[in-house]
Amino acid sequence: MLRGLDETRALYEWSYGKQMLYTQLVAEKVGELLREAGDLKSALSALKGQADEFFSRDFLLARPLLSC
Repeated sequence: MLRGLDETRALYEWSYGKQMLYTQLVAEKVGELLREAGDLKSALSALKGQADEFFSRDFLLARPLLSC
């Protein structure tokens, strides 16, 4: 393995900048969704599963081993 390159960075990495931009773009919609929720439990239920969007292939940066 290359010096200074662990298995995580050799395989993939998340595009943090792209994730943050996406967060800013959807912030207003998420705010609307949460305002419509009557309580914390309802808000959490409405958000359940949404985090998966931030860790989808859209935000994946292939690294050396995945590029082969």
